[in-house]
Amino acid sequence: MKRLILKIGWICLLFSFSISLPARGQAQEIAFNLLGEPVSADPLYAVSEMESILVTNLYEGLVRWDNGHLAPGAAANWTVSRDGLSYRFNLRQSYWSDGSLVTAKNFKDAWIRVIDPKNKGAYSPIMEIIVGVAEYRQGKVDAEQIGIQVVGRNILKVQLTRACAQFLSFLTMPIFMPVQYSPQDERIATGECTNGPYRIVNRERRSFILLEANRRYRGSNRPSVSRIKLTFFPKDSVGAIYASGLIQSIQNPSDRDIRHYGSSSVSVQVPTLSSGFIFFNLHRPPFDRPEVRRAFALVTNSELLVNRYLANQAMAASGFIPFGLSEPGGADFRKKDKEKDLSLDGIKARKLLWQVGYPGEVEFPPIDLIYREGDLNRQMVELIANMWRIDLGIQVETVGLTWNEYKKRCAEGRFYTARAGWQGDYPDPMTFLELFRKDSPGNFGRYRDSEYDQWLDLAEQKGYPMRYQALHAAEEKLLTDQPILPLYFNTNHYLMTKEISSLKFSPQGYPLLWTLKSR
Repeated sequence: MKRLILKIGWICLLFSFSISLPARGQAQEIAFNLLGEPVSADPLYAVSEMESILVTNLYEGLVRWDNGHLAPGAAANWTVSRDGLSYRFNLRQSYWSDGSLVTAKNFKDAWIRVIDPKNKGAYSPIMEIIVGVAEYRQGKVDAEQIGIQVVGRNILKVQLTRACAQFLSFLTMPIFMPVQYSPQDERIATGECTNGPYRIVNRERRSFILLEANRRYRGSNRPSVSRIKLTFFPKDSVGAIYASGLIQSIQNPSDRDIRHYGSSSVSVQVPTLSSGFIFFNLHRPPFDRPEVRRAFALVTNSELLVNRYLANQAMAASGFIPFGLSEPGGADFRKKDKEKDLSLDGIKARKLLWQVGYPGEVEFPPIDLIYREGDLNRQMVELIANMWRIDLGIQVETVGLTWNEYKKRCAEGRFYTARAGWQGDYPDPMTFLELFRKDSPGNFGRYRDSEYDQWLDLAEQKGYPMRYQALHAAEEKLLTDQPILPLYFNTNHYLMTKEISSLKFSPQGYPLLWTLKSR
């Protein structure tokens, strides 16, 4: 029988990405508990989700997200050359929180700092789309030969190595945020001097970070709540603190806290641009046959997996690209695309195996399912393996590995199946689809298809609507060929007191704290 993909309550939450209730007033300070403490407020070192949340609320890049769409940020506008290789950003007049002007040089200096090989921060190869970056990191050219040019105080020109329609989405990543250099190096990007909605005014390690609205910020993201305290109470004790009224929001509360406080709170679940799936090794028979891969999909109950182990933190995958990415015009990319059939059919699965030469259980070779060590990972893969054992009658060995061992075996193709996950680097469907290009280092299943690569090439070169038609075609091709078995989309769950009347989120599920309003 066909299974429900989404519950009614989820639909409202996933497609609005905000909560909105009638406002009755405004609190001067709201306490917001995160699952962990950000180590740094420097965009250069924004590696974890917590650091990305903090940086997103402190700094403003050239472009920003507004209700799921790219909008001007520090740049008032921009132009793109006809060949898609040259971008010209015209900065609006804006100020750092210390009163100094934000300039195009601030951006250039910050980007050069990120790619400098001497800095051990969150450098991303994504930056190599800019002319000269790869050569600079190899010591072949100097910084002035990189395709980042400052024209006067307010104009930044960027030259790309190839057309890349998702380049503007790249610019929302923390590594592209500006920082202001101070005479003392240790003062660089502490979060005290920012160009975004908030700045840090106090910090107690392992306790809290106090954010204050940047009074010199004049963008459209101007905060409604003047102070926000970020706290980091552990999951097992935060419920009692929440009940006392000392904090007004919990990120990913425990199931117990949801049961206890859910009815008196606002509960919202948002996409995180992250998914879990199974790699099939297409270069290792029998998984070179699409019928075999389809048979495994027909007996894998992803809804049971989510309900048993990931309740409130995931939803069964209805495709490969998660919810949360809007197309021009407002529709969610996932909502418009072809959905993966989540129905189960063990009889059909066994018939498919019989058709390709496996008429009985003894003919099918024993296989492995490798995964990264961890109790939750072990529980999930054992459930999946049992589905395959029971419904297909095959021998499955689950193998837990350290992260380094796991990567090595995947890279060398020494596996039959592997549980994997993917966190999007930037908010665009391409961050998922490019994983399966024939030359992608993360394409562990060795999927090779020229038609698929052609769709991706077209999507990089064309604008709307042709670009999104190509992206949808690429995902449909991926789901048809099935080099992977999508399992779930990760989500973040927030429990908030009814004192909070509004909060919006980025496509990655980061709370945009400047949108907070209080009743």
